[in-house]
Amino acid sequence: KLTLTSGVLSLGASVLTVTGRSEIHGILRDANNNGSATCGGLITVYADGSWDGNVGEACDFNFMNGFAFDGGSFVSGPGFYTFLGDDQRISGGAGISVQNLVAIGASLSGTGAFIQGANATLEIDGTSTIATFAAAASGNTVSYAGSAAQTVRAGVYRTLNVGANASGSVDIAADTAVSASLSLGATRLSTGPNTMSVAFGGVLSRTTGFVLGNLEKGIPVGSPDVPFEIGTGSDYSPVDITF
Repeated sequence: KLTLTSGVLSLGASVLTVTGRSEIHGILRDANNNGSATCGGLITVYADGSWDGNVGEACDFNFMNGFAFDGGSFVSGPGFYTFLGDDQRISGGAGISVQNLVAIGASLSGTGAFIQGANATLEIDGTSTIATFAAAASGNTVSYAGSAAQTVRAGVYRTLNVGANASGSVDIAADTAVSASLSLGATRLSTGPNTMSVAFGGVLSRTTGFVLGNLEKGIPVGSPDVPFEIGTGSDYSPVDITF
């Protein structure tokens, strides 16, 4: 167990492993440019604590049993944040903003907020049901990369990559929008009664994948020829419309 009652704890070792819980009342600071820190138990940052990932360092953090944040400030730094093992929970009353890669090996849930900073990447191998989720900042990418079928969390994405899913089957449970890029790869994206929207200026890319259901696109001014990459069942049946 790791307990920081006050002051600053600088992570200067190349590898740090905590097998039990971590309770932070002071400042946990990344002072390790090339190493990693693995938290085997729940890590909790209390109201009198802070998380300082340090913009000048790049320690990678591995979480095994969730993260609770009620602290005064959260600085992610340029390191990678990976949630490993079973389903985990991000909770607390304060949002966290991560500005690099976050990899979710199972499911992402919780009562707090998950907010991607600009130019960040989130990789989800399971589901995402966290209460507040924001992924529309400039340069963001969210990849659904599970080995089995997945459901995309409804919302507005900057760049959404479902082509990373190994099963080739992804669906949406509610209306979902993309402002910059939708990458299908070889994945069939099923909408059911919902709508997958690509904003004006956005790009849809694919290899053999397609949208099974409702696809909406923003149309530029003039008389453009706009492809709609749709299909039925396992058959790709695109429609090109000239306006």
